[in-house]
Amino acid sequence: MKTYKGIGGVIGGAILIAAGGLLLAFPTTAIFLHPAYGEDDKQSPIYLERVTKESSRIYGAIGLVLGVGLIWLSGWSRWSPRRAAIEDYVWSLSQELSRRFGLKQDYRIEDVSRLASETSCDTRHIAYAHAIFCSRSDFNSHYVTPRASLNYVRLRAVVARRYFDGAAGFDAATIVRLARPPREEEYDFYQGSEG
Repeated sequence: MKTYKGIGGVIGGAILIAAGGLLLAFPTTAIFLHPAYGEDDKQSPIYLERVTKESSRIYGAIGLVLGVGLIWLSGWSRWSPRRAAIEDYVWSLSQELSRRFGLKQDYRIEDVSRLASETSCDTRHIAYAHAIFCSRSDFNSHYVTPRASLNYVRLRAVVARRYFDGAAGFDAATIVRLARPPREEEYDFYQGSEG
């Protein structure tokens, strides 16, 4: 669902950019339909506006800005390889870990690394997956060289800000539950008998 919204936003943005570009490149006088906002109930729900070439350029510029903004908002999280990898870990890898090993508070580093490569997650940022799904002691024993970029607390803080409003006390089971799609029975509810 999240992916479709992003794709829809990118397509909508591209359409706005194309329409805006056409209006800028080939301005023309035209008639646009607008919704009418008035207190008079007898007024038509739409009204016609005659647009000059200069106004057409303004609409074109607005279309370009809105299109770029929509694409930026829709695809922002996927533009950074690091952000894309974290999203894959949270939404895909978490479900695969749960499916293969059950719901746990922590998983082994070897299992997380193996499944990340098997599920074609970007392993260039695997330290994030280790910080998300593994215990701090396993993380520290695996990353024996103290580097600031591989700090357990800092890596988890990135995930906490993005998904938990800064609360870093999450464990692997919390991530699995966050990313799990709702089950069909959660949509069912009892409406009572008619009588």
